[in-house]
Amino acid sequence: MRHGVVLPFTAQQRLTRDDHAGLQRIAAAFPEAQIDILISRDRREIAILALAGRHVWIRREGTSLQARDASSGRLLAEASCIGDLLASVEHALLPDGTPARARGGEFPHSTPPDQSPAGE
Repeated sequence: MRHGVVLPFTAQQRLTRDDHAGLQRIAAAFPEAQIDILISRDRREIAILALAGRHVWIRREGTSLQARDASSGRLLAEASCIGDLLASVEHALLPDGTPARARGGEFPHSTPPDQSPAGE
């Protein structure tokens, strides 16, 4: 006798190594930033970024990343790489909108002009 339908777990959506590296770079650029990683009930890996008094949930949706405001659920940014996503999140959260690079911090996926790869 069947009592309901058993649904399989969804495929695990984990953040990539590049995603983790980008999060580490943003934490280095902003000493006040805090990043926690957790696994949600639906087995998705979620990064929680605390910056400028706000909390942002970052998770992978297929081939793209999404960042949502933790208090309102509002979509702050969506991008295919962590550097672009974090740049959009930083712009949305920081009051002066000044990028990390201008404040002396390292911007994810950037190469300082004096350290460009050889041959360029």
